[in-house]
Amino acid sequence: MPSKPSSTCITVPIKPNFISYSHSNSIQIIKEGPDLLLESASKIPPQIWRWDPSKRTLQAADNTDTNGLFAALDHTFSCHPEIKKILLVTNHELEQTIKRHGLSLPTTSNPLEISSEQFWQSTTLWLNLSKPQTYPLRYISNMSTRHPQRPAKENGTLYRRFIPWLNKTFSIRTFDLYADLKQFNNWMNNSRVAHFWEEQGTLQDHFSYIENIIDSPHNQALIGCFDEEPFAYFEAYWAKEDRIAPFYDVDDFDRGWHLLVGESAYRGRQWFSAWFPSLQHYLFLDDARTNHIVAEPRHDNQKLIGHAATLGFDKVKEFDFPHKRAQLIRLSRERFFSENRIQPNHTP
Repeated sequence: MPSKPSSTCITVPIKPNFISYSHSNSIQIIKEGPDLLLESASKIPPQIWRWDPSKRTLQAADNTDTNGLFAALDHTFSCHPEIKKILLVTNHELEQTIKRHGLSLPTTSNPLEISSEQFWQSTTLWLNLSKPQTYPLRYISNMSTRHPQRPAKENGTLYRRFIPWLNKTFSIRTFDLYADLKQFNNWMNNSRVAHFWEEQGTLQDHFSYIENIIDSPHNQALIGCFDEEPFAYFEAYWAKEDRIAPFYDVDDFDRGWHLLVGESAYRGRQWFSAWFPSLQHYLFLDDARTNHIVAEPRHDNQKLIGHAATLGFDKVKEFDFPHKRAQLIRLSRERFFSENRIQPNHTP
């Protein structure tokens, strides 16, 4: 077992190797030899963790708190995608936190065995807005379907994740109808996007398009960013109320998406391996009852369909919408997390 790291106050270099986000807070992490040096914006002494890759053991200092715990795990699992389990040596108080959050495999021993499959499903990190509980289940009916009442849509930055192989932060925020409209209009009129979306039009056309989505209780317009620079547009919807519902055995909490990359500088494998798994991650975290994510790209969009398959999406069937022939694809929560599909070794 490695020796216990000291809790002595340290001087942290200016440039971090990693940033871990927890709601509105961030912790900078510097790796120095076997030590992970953690510093937050709050005026508390930096924390030190020690990582032993040969034993896959992470050990805490005396002054470690819950934020430091999650940040150290975030760094370890993000920077070592091949690892599915680690051993964690920590104090009794944090042991209780670990068990309460469901991070450890069933055991009473110290070190605890921490599973990446369970860690990536925690909502303590990545979701920028704190969600105190699962939204209560209450069914409502409309003209065509009976479905759970959906929570009111939140505004602002919804999800953030540091991408170590890019040294950038990927985030998802809600669409700002006035700040984002011109860029969205440019994207939709780009020939590459228009080939599949077929939504070319004027600023007024796209104002109405987005306004309808904002007014929809089951669909949400989102912007994908790297280091706050917008590059992509997503629509995240509840499948039970969507046009896709009649074409498969839809579950109450299935989610779906439509998407486009509008900025050519962000096309390519290294970018895709960051934002595409992160979008699925966000949708699974948004409600723990979501067991599947579905999509219906045009059947000839083989590039997207192929990329989705590398992430674990299965081809269910081809079918006809009034406006296109579509390929139904579906990703299960169990496969995404148990096979560690959020990590780049599984992306194209």
